[in-house]
Amino acid sequence: MSSINQIIRAFEGLPEGDRETAMKALSTMVGVVPAQQAAKKKVNGFMGYRAYYSSLFSQLTQKEKSPIMTALWKRDTFHKEWDFMCLVYSAIREFLSNENVSLQTWIDFAVRHLGIVVRDNYMATFGWELIQLEDGTHKVVRTHTRTVQSYLQPMNGLGLLMNCLNDGLPITDPVPIISKLSGQTNDIICINMQPGAVPQFTNTMEGFRQFATNHPQLAMSALWQVPATHPLITQGVTVHNLQDLPVPGAEDDDPELDAMIDQMFMEEYGPDHPYFTSRLTNGA
Repeated sequence: MSSINQIIRAFEGLPEGDRETAMKALSTMVGVVPAQQAAKKKVNGFMGYRAYYSSLFSQLTQKEKSPIMTALWKRDTFHKEWDFMCLVYSAIREFLSNENVSLQTWIDFAVRHLGIVVRDNYMATFGWELIQLEDGTHKVVRTHTRTVQSYLQPMNGLGLLMNCLNDGLPITDPVPIISKLSGQTNDIICINMQPGAVPQFTNTMEGFRQFATNHPQLAMSALWQVPATHPLITQGVTVHNLQDLPVPGAEDDDPELDAMIDQMFMEEYGPDHPYFTSRLTNGA
């Protein structure tokens, strides 16, 4: 067992995607699940912040870098955004790992939609400067104070995911992730809410409309909660502009089409599929 632990420690130096692949292979060979894989620690805002900005000080040792990152974090004004972003990541981490999307990749896409200062502009934006002391060590000093505020509107986890997908987040099958973040029990808190305000998640619906335009089959797959390879999806999905759609209630009923869809779902998934349960809930 000690040799296995040595192998596990050796894996810790690998990139996240390679490390998880190696750990899974190891657990399959020896018939055990390593503790590091069984219980993954949730990523908090400071962990994400440090992972994103630490490359600004790649020339420094870890001993020097840690207190610098802590000092910068204390004066950063985007704690809520970082906590929110990393909370979403922790909720869908398993799915992102299956898609080989690392924490770094997730952050690179998410920061663009949260108003967070990008890495290259960070030091200048907040007025920080890295200086070298006489003994050769380094520290950061603030040469000028600049107020940097966030004006981001309320957003939930699904809204952030949709924005990242529309921006090119490399996910081939977003359906299970959308489903995960769509459930009320799994919804991620919104950010920048004033006390007593009612959240208006406009980003979610607008993001899904854009996603449906660019990826109609995947969008319909998410709505119907069936694989994108299902005949119901592959036989053709047409995207219409909203102004081209009929007024609700004005379209004619098509019992034959309804019966065909019901039969397809019944044969494939049975009466317990959400398609039927949602119709019962809505009184259809």
